[in-house]
Amino acid sequence: MSDLKKILIKIFLIPASIFLVLFILTNRGYIGYLIHPLPFDGPYSGTVLDASTGKPIAGAKIVAMWACWDFPYPHIGDYVVYAHAISDEKGHYEIKRPKRRGGWFGGYFSFDVYAKGYLSAGYYIAAKNSSKPQPYPFSTITPLSKFPAVLDVQLKPAIPVLLRLLKSQKTTYRLRAAKWLVGLGYINSDVVNVLIASLENNRESNEDKWIRASTVRALSQIGHDARAALPVLENMLREEKIDKYLRLEIERAIKKIDSDSENNN
Repeated sequence: MSDLKKILIKIFLIPASIFLVLFILTNRGYIGYLIHPLPFDGPYSGTVLDASTGKPIAGAKIVAMWACWDFPYPHIGDYVVYAHAISDEKGHYEIKRPKRRGGWFGGYFSFDVYAKGYLSAGYYIAAKNSSKPQPYPFSTITPLSKFPAVLDVQLKPAIPVLLRLLKSQKTTYRLRAAKWLVGLGYINSDVVNVLIASLENNRESNEDKWIRASTVRALSQIGHDARAALPVLENMLREEKIDKYLRLEIERAIKKIDSDSENNN
């Protein structure tokens, strides 16, 4: 091999090797977070409070999420980084700075807080070329231009909002509100009626099968107070094309409602 070829190989191999090592290190997060850190990477802390009483909420889940883009066009070469925290007895939380790099072409940052019995609260800072989240009545979404290091979050109690959504003109809102109320143990005739009306909507799409199954489970969870749904459930069993999984859920629900009714008599 001539000296010229050896020189050319060295000229090519040395930079290529350095580039490869740096690429692996930066993309696996070893030193990438130093070269190109996540935007709005924290750390963050604060207190989660009940918006109606001002009292701290223990056990709230706080989730920080960075959706990172490695290509100029979003959703190509994406990856997601998460950081979690749980509020303590005083409602305090703390999220440490993750040691991960950001997307080479920007990304999307969101900060969400969840607690049982409350509407979730979301905060976001979006890249210029990203779409904004649509308003949704089951949560509060707040856009921010800058994210504070200390953020006290006030969560709204869910039940008053869910009761209002039971009267919504949107079927999907009414159904979700009813199921959520069942999960919270809040049962009234409006909740049962919304669930029954959903079952009477006899669509045959695959998506509807799972919606109906979850609705049946909600009625089963209600038990005795859902006895008005028994005729509808029994009629569903007579459907010719009923799914086996849905049939099993209906049979369980009928048995549960009947059993609870007998125990209450």
